[in-house]
Parts: sequence; structure tokens; C-alpha cells
Amino acid sequence: MENFVFALNATIPVFLVILVGFFLQKVHLLNDGFNKTANEYVFKCALPISLFRSMAGMDFYIEFDPGF
Repeated sequence: MENFVFALNATIPVFLVILVGFFLQKVHLLNDGFNKTANEYVFKCALPISLFRSMAGMDFYIEFDPGF
């Protein structure tokens, strides 16, 4: 159950941001040019930084579970 909660904590914010972006595009607050630029920024800059920060704060000797 602990792994499931961990997975939800990692994925729910991403899905919420996707839903907010979808809603903002439907009400015409965002255009395709902004969406393309924001998409590139997230996948080339923000996401790798976020993943690095998450991994940098881990103690691999404690967290590493080869059976998992």
C-alpha cells in the first residue's frame, strides 16, 4: 500500500496539470504556440530537474530494493 501511495503522489500532480491545461485551452486562454513552447520547456528542462532533485535526495543504500 505504501508503494501505491508513493505512485499516486508522483502522478496525480502531473494529471492535474494536464487537466488544467486542457480546460484552459478549451476556454481559449491558451493557444497552440504557448502549448508547444510550454511542452518543450517541461520535457526538456523542468521534468529532468525535478527527477534529478528527487533522486539526489534519496539514500540509495536504504531505498534500493532489487526484488521490487
